[in-house]
Amino acid sequence: NGTVELLVPLEKIEKFMFDKGIIRQSKAKKFHPIHRKGWLYLPDQEILERYNAEIRGILNYYHLANNYNKLNYFQYLMEYSCLATLAGKHNSSISKVIDKYKSGKGWAIKYKTEKGKTREKRIVKLQDCKGFCDDNIVRHIYSVNTNATIRARLQAGVCELCGSRGKSNYEVHHVSSVKGLEGNKLWEQIMKIKNRKTLVVCEDCHKAIHS
Repeated sequence: NGTVELLVPLEKIEKFMFDKGIIRQSKAKKFHPIHRKGWLYLPDQEILERYNAEIRGILNYYHLANNYNKLNYFQYLMEYSCLATLAGKHNSSISKVIDKYKSGKGWAIKYKTEKGKTREKRIVKLQDCKGFCDDNIVRHIYSVNTNATIRARLQAGVCELCGSRGKSNYEVHHVSSVKGLEGNKLWEQIMKIKNRKTLVVCEDCHKAIHS
């Protein structure tokens, strides 16, 4: 329909997995996850953390792609390569590893925090990653005229955080310095990318920011 799309280059994802020794290809041209020999000596928790770092990196990088959901297969191959690596380390099978670490509907590796509390670490899924520039940020960057005055932005009647229109009241959230924002929250990320110390928001969003 003449629009521009951002797409995941799936051939590059395949090359990444072949280069890292994560998968092999059968004669029927099907991909099979395999264990990573160089990681067999690592603690179970660190094996999972290394896989999660690679999964998260790919998912965050391509989150804006229109065919983002096609990375489900990439996540599946990475997860079972991780399980194969854990199985290879313990001279076991993938099914036995899943039974060993079974937690709810999936599996997780338990570990102790510095304070002695028990926590669980799970494999990263697609829904866990939204990246720094998620859909909301991009939508607001290009839907609002960043050169307009505060008066014009207020009169436009668009919340620059949630995107709502036609609310009865809009307010201006102001910070003293953009550099002082950590960028952990959506409103901080929007202000940092726009490089503006003001954000026109609806009353509900303004309350949420201050809470």
